[in-house]
Amino acid sequence: MLSVDNVAYACHAPLENVSVAWPLIVAALEAEGIVSKNAIIAAAATVAVETGVSLHGKNQTFLPIHELGSDAYLNRAYDARIDLGNTPGLDGDGALYAGRGFIQLTGKDNYEKAGSYIGVDLVEDPDAALDPENAARIFAWFFKIHHIQHIADTGNFIQVRRCVNGGRNGLESFLNYVKELSTYWED
Repeated sequence: MLSVDNVAYACHAPLENVSVAWPLIVAALEAEGIVSKNAIIAAAATVAVETGVSLHGKNQTFLPIHELGSDAYLNRAYDARIDLGNTPGLDGDGALYAGRGFIQLTGKDNYEKAGSYIGVDLVEDPDAALDPENAARIFAWFFKIHHIQHIADTGNFIQVRRCVNGGRNGLESFLNYVKELSTYWED
């Protein structure tokens, strides 16, 4: 397993952030049966990459975050994304259902599916995805439905990153975190 201290150090994250988030994430993953070494390492590395921002001089790594960008930018990026369940021509779905949490849940359909799974109406209250416990449960749900444990267990961490972000965005940092976290694993 990975201790809070080891995750904080390996992921360059504030200890106070990891102390809150990591136990919630581990508990949510365990509740879904996601317990293998590679899956847990992939989880920590994913959270570090997906939340690794500084806002107003404060390191937000390992805190659930809202996707960066103005409403105008987010609407341009996502309003017409019918593949995400957003309504074309209905200005505002892009910003309303922009990325939130540890995994950057994005799109009305994903908010509906994740909310249904965890028992929280995320469509009506998208900011509920920023609550650390909800964000951890959404994260575990995402790992489950995308079979991340199986992919991680094959050692294909590049594919793990693709499943999360659809491409190579953050890949170098992710792989560095995986390498560093692997040195701290304690059976």
